[in-house]
Amino acid sequence: MEMAEFFNLDNPIWRFMGKVFDMMVLTVLWVVTSLPVFTIGASTTALYYAGMKLAKDQEGYVVKDFFHSFRENFRQATFMWCILAGLGIFLITDLTWYYQFKSGVGVMIFFMFVILTAFYIMILTYTFPLLARCQAGIKKILMLAFMIAVKNIGWTILMITTTTCLLAIGVFVCAPVLILSVGLCAYLHGKILYVVFKQYHFVLE
Repeated sequence: MEMAEFFNLDNPIWRFMGKVFDMMVLTVLWVVTSLPVFTIGASTTALYYAGMKLAKDQEGYVVKDFFHSFRENFRQATFMWCILAGLGIFLITDLTWYYQFKSGVGVMIFFMFVILTAFYIMILTYTFPLLARCQAGIKKILMLAFMIAVKNIGWTILMITTTTCLLAIGVFVCAPVLILSVGLCAYLHGKILYVVFKQYHFVLE
């Protein structure tokens, strides 16, 4: 490879490094804007907005894209997060409580909550990407998230598995991966989401 070609910004190596850097930036932005906790919904929506653009090679300035979505969806995403966070706490509390029971009824209720938690995670997987890509009320977003998660169960499982594996690698194997993990997750999910959302005409050009 000639030196002039190597230093060309359109070189595949530089484009790859540029995407890696953007993923790191997205990770930092998501962590910083999620620190107040109640803003996690808005920061996750912004993460997917910028991440899906990155996955589609439509990225401009990830910081600008991130904060554009953060401001635009702040109110609805924050309200949605409060609802989902409350529901998540309820499910975790009940799972912990009924896990201690060894009787037949207690075991049945425990497994019922396991199933409900699985559906909750599936809905959570699509809720904020949907907020990032379509205009709709909270009730409709949740219904769409459930419908899409169930109808595309294979992609849904892959997205959940990807998130789990990246976090596990970062926490238990290689801590530096965490610097990239959130942005990389949004990028990989973005690739999948464009395939899934295209069926329902949710993809914005």
